[in-house]
Formats: sequence, C-alpha cells, structure tokens
Amino acid sequence: MNTKHHLSNYKNMKKIIITIFTIFLVIIIVLVVEHIFHKQTPKSALKIAFNMNFRNFDYTVETFEEQWCPNGDGRTFVICKFNKLSRQNIDYLKGFGLKQLPISEEERRLMDFNRVPKEYFNVSTGYYIYKPTNASNEPLNSWDYKVFVVDTVKNIAVLYYQYM
Repeated sequence: MNTKHHLSNYKNMKKIIITIFTIFLVIIIVLVVEHIFHKQTPKSALKIAFNMNFRNFDYTVETFEEQWCPNGDGRTFVICKFNKLSRQNIDYLKGFGLKQLPISEEERRLMDFNRVPKEYFNVSTGYYIYKPTNASNEPLNSWDYKVFVVDTVKNIAVLYYQYM
C-alpha cells in the first residue's frame, strides 16, 4: 500500500511539474511573439504619447530612436519632416492644446535635456505641448515627461518622451 501511495504522489508531482513547465513555456512564447510583432513605430509612438496621428500629413520620418530597459525605463525620440504643412494640419495639431513657442522657462526647467539634442527644443516659431507624466502626488521632477514640438520654419515635428 505504501508503494501505491508513493507511486500516486510521484505521478501527481510529475503532472504538477509538467503543468508549471507548460505555463512557463507558453508565457515565454507569448512574450517573444509580442516582441517580434508589436514593435513600436513612429506612428504608434505619437499615438501613445499624445493620441495624435499624421494620417492627413505629407511627411517623412527622419529619425526614430528608442531605448528601453526591461524594467520599463527608457525614452523615445522621433523627428518628422513635413513636405508640406498646411493650415489644416496646424489647426489639427493645435486642437491637442499646443502652445505657442518658445517653451516656457518653467517647463524647460522641468525637462531633462541631457538625453536629447537641445537644438530641437530651442526654437521660437511654432507650437509645442509638454506633459509631465508623474502620476503620484510628489513634486514634479524632470524624469518622466513627454514633449512634442512643431517648428513651422523648418517644417519639422519632434516627439520625445521618457520614463525613468
């Protein structure tokens, strides 16, 4: 009888180990498939950051850089060059609460310009939106924010956001 009991325990343990291994394997496969098929694009970055799209814009993406750590910290930097920037395009963008450039000194102090070329944010003609993404009640700092700048002289848009 002891032998039957040990054999039954062995079979149950074997089933548990196989089940845990299968679940672990499925999770790994899902993560790999998601990583392969759901890479961020400049379009999705703009959608994620400000819920905008450039569907009716004539533009090309000049720069798309992102660097993300496994813990979720990272940054995204996108530069789009407009072949033509119409009044309708500008009105569409202004509908998202864009302010007249230059970026205010208060908002400039909150931003961490150590990781992004300053020349894209030192413009004075166009529009911008800056949003800190600090969800807690702590005082705002320069670590988590998103900024979108439209330079109407050079006809470029710059998107930058980071979470640290």
